[in-house]
Amino acid sequence: MQPDIQAHFATVRDTLRCCRGEAQAMTIDELAERAGICRRECEALLETCLAVFPFPVAAGAHGYFVPTSSSEINRYVQSLRSRAVKIFLRQRTVIRKAQEAGWPRSGREFANPPSVQGELFMVQKITGAA
Repeated sequence: MQPDIQAHFATVRDTLRCCRGEAQAMTIDELAERAGICRRECEALLETCLAVFPFPVAAGAHGYFVPTSSSEINRYVQSLRSRAVKIFLRQRTVIRKAQEAGWPRSGREFANPPSVQGELFMVQKITGAA
């Protein structure tokens, strides 16, 4: 970790240490303000350094906190699982719709359709024109 990131990490870690239980949760904006960084930097720090924290960190409707019960941990794990499933379903829908619209696949990625023919094909697919 770079020195300034270490200092911000230490501030966030020490602040979260006091947020025991969901009732004591702290919003990302409050954490960022205490660490002297912007919200996005604080989010990135939490995402990249989560495994380095010496305690589990959970998030809920009221912010980030250190869980104090199995139900808080279980709720957070279920929330993560639910969001992951929704993201997977959204990904599957985008892939299906892109294929229906005529975007060719090259392995796991999409390729650009042939220029004029591709544009005509996509217009036909979208409008239903023959």
